[in-house]
Amino acid sequence: MQIINFLQDFLQKLEDREADSQEEGSPEGQSHVAAVHGTNGGGERLSVRSFLQWVTGQARVPLIESKREAFKITVNFDHDCDSRYGAHSLCYPIVNACAVAITFPTRHLATSQEFENNLTEAICGGYEFSRH
Repeated sequence: MQIINFLQDFLQKLEDREADSQEEGSPEGQSHVAAVHGTNGGGERLSVRSFLQWVTGQARVPLIESKREAFKITVNFDHDCDSRYGAHSLCYPIVNACAVAITFPTRHLATSQEFENNLTEAICGGYEFSRH
């Protein structure tokens, strides 16, 4: 539950920062978002839209009601990364855009700040679905 709460808080922060920068309407507000969260591989500022694009391959929730009802993101939790990777200090979330799923490594996401840093790095560094 803690990781789901971290995810909700993370998305709310992105949404709030987007709203703040739109209200301010200034380049300073936009650069604040970029400075806090960087940019993804496409040069776009990290946003709820870029998060959805990263996880699902779509930048928006479908508009057609029947497709929207079927639009679900499966959230999985990896509790045993040590058995596969041996001793290590960091794992990133893994996305499967075709299956519309994300897997969070629970061992590495103990605090809200660790979650935010880990997810931001994963989105910015893995925006093009590459491992390098």
